[in-house]
Amino acid sequence: PSQPPTAFQLTASSSTSITASWQLPPVFARHRNITGFKLFYKKKSSGGSATTLPISDGRTSSKTVSGLDKFTEYEFQVLASTSDGDGPKSSVKNVNGLYKYTEYEFQVLAFTSAGDGAIHTQEVAGLDKYTEYEFQVLAFTSVGDGPNSTAIF
Repeated sequence: PSQPPTAFQLTASSSTSITASWQLPPVFARHRNITGFKLFYKKKSSGGSATTLPISDGRTSSKTVSGLDKFTEYEFQVLASTSDGDGPKSSVKNVNGLYKYTEYEFQVLAFTSAGDGAIHTQEVAGLDKYTEYEFQVLAFTSVGDGPNSTAIF
């Protein structure tokens, strides 16, 4: 093919894996049937060559790469192949600080008034180091919930 696959995207599947997805090169640029793809990835900071993952099915449009390091920037590229050989690589896509968003909700089942009612605290245990968390609170009565507070990080 004379052009790389199109719509190349990266999505965090977990904190240590990325799913790369793409579409076939434009029809006019294929010249023959697409027989497979090659996905390239490497740490952005490394000067070495990229790891190559051959994909031998020309109908495949995604590949998950596992075992990546958390909080590390990676570069990805993809190319399509035909019986005549490999086409050009896509432009580089970067992924930085792989993470997966998880939302937790909990209820305070009991609390003791601080006297004037001005300050209440709740400890959240078991958090991971080097992970960003966002916290919001709201008050409620039998009538319903009040508005969420401004998020703190």
